[in-house]
Amino acid sequence: VVLSELKAGSVVGEMAVISNGPRSATAEVAEESILIQITAHDFVEKIKNAEPAIQAIVRLLTDRLRHANLQIFETEITLDALEEKVNNTVSN
Repeated sequence: VVLSELKAGSVVGEMAVISNGPRSATAEVAEESILIQITAHDFVEKIKNAEPAIQAIVRLLTDRLRHANLQIFETEITLDALEEKVNNTVSN
């Protein structure tokens, strides 16, 4: 399932860094690219000065996005299964 096609300047992996959880998707480059890595430790150091409420909101939004991605993935699987059943029914 392709969740998104990103362009130059895009960010990937931010949800795992912010929520300290597993990655919710895998990224692949379609052409030669230059990537910059920011570790979770470095990211945390950068936002330590943010107010706790801001940090909580960022985590909440990340959790909501992770949940939405999971729902999209599960819906795709369900739609694929339904399409296969319809195709099998039409073929028979």
